[in-house]
Amino acid sequence: MTLILRSILSRTAKKPLRGLLTISSIGIGVAIVTLVFNISFRLNEYVNRIFAQNGHKIVIANAEMRENNQIDWATPVQFSIKDAEILKNSLDEIQYVSPVNAFLPENRILVGNHFYKTRAFMGVGKDYAAVYNLKLIAGSFFTGKDIVGRHPVAVISEPAAKILFGSAWNAIGRIFFDIRRRTQSGERIPFEIIGVYSRISRLESEAFGIADFLIPYTIYGLEDSLIRVMAVKTTTKSIQATRARVKKIIDDIHGHNIKVAVWEGNPGDPNCPFFRDQRALFTLVSIFLNSLGMIILLVSSFGIFSMMMISILERTREIGLRRALGSTRAKIVGHFIIETCVLSFMGSLSGIILAFIFNAPVMNAIKPLLAGPGLFGDVNLSSLPAFKAVLYAFILSESIGIIFGLYPAISAARISPVESLTEE
Repeated sequence: MTLILRSILSRTAKKPLRGLLTISSIGIGVAIVTLVFNISFRLNEYVNRIFAQNGHKIVIANAEMRENNQIDWATPVQFSIKDAEILKNSLDEIQYVSPVNAFLPENRILVGNHFYKTRAFMGVGKDYAAVYNLKLIAGSFFTGKDIVGRHPVAVISEPAAKILFGSAWNAIGRIFFDIRRRTQSGERIPFEIIGVYSRISRLESEAFGIADFLIPYTIYGLEDSLIRVMAVKTTTKSIQATRARVKKIIDDIHGHNIKVAVWEGNPGDPNCPFFRDQRALFTLVSIFLNSLGMIILLVSSFGIFSMMMISILERTREIGLRRALGSTRAKIVGHFIIETCVLSFMGSLSGIILAFIFNAPVMNAIKPLLAGPGLFGDVNLSSLPAFKAVLYAFILSESIGIIFGLYPAISAARISPVESLTEE
């Protein structure tokens, strides 16, 4: 090994530009691959955090899923709040359950003397924030007493709080009126804001149908004991298996054939194209980035191949002499493979150093592009590359380096000692 290192250093000293260019090309390739892999891994972590953070978010509905995901809702409603409690207590995979009642696709409210058009009001249960990982930045979420007592309280989003009241804390205790709905006596219902949840990405909002205004599901719509849709956080990934277990429990409770539909995504729309399209988009982006990294690394590794082939042509007599002195073909192949590994290692090391240097500027340049459309939220674009990105880039560089150095090494081992020593 020491002789091989001395040989590499000796030839590099004689022709430093060639060695420097080879190591630089590998280093640049590894740096780019590390950065590309890092972006891909960070986006995948973000998507997994949204769709499967501490469990998967699914919908259990009192309906039948027909062809093309068409929903046939049960009429009259067959689910009750007791069914939700029994499911949670009977199935270990279910962590949280919240009734969901989407009232209108949009609404109008009165704040002071001003009218505002809002996104959908949504009636939900006390565990809704736990199902969708909503973080309260001011106040608190409503409780079971608010649900049972039909208390006119609301939890709103951070953007809505800033638009209406300037900040999240200024919104706490403020009142708004839903002008489209009134009590039986004809009076508008005054809603008191008791909590504000942190801003979420458009991806989360659209995929799971999370409204800016959340109120107890008992205030409007169905009776206290009846529910049509449940938002559920579960530890299992198999929707079909969950549906089968839920269906059995519901049938055992009611003693008759009851409609049960289970899907992932928006509680109000199992056909939500946004959810499906965005998951497909992330898959394509990940494949594209990883493929791009592989192509860049392959191109940069051609430098190893060309350098080793030139080295063999220049060292034909040396190889012949070693063969004449008793070196086997296996030793010749091993010699050149080790040289290739050393070159790849030096290139990879320089590339990783470059990746650490340029990761922060690259991530800072990319972050506005991700945040601009509002699709992405808090993507963890750290100033340091992910360990997996560095490890994968290093392993790929070494593997490709060995592959590209294998043919030159075998070619060197095939050189005839007699012919090489008689060449002028």
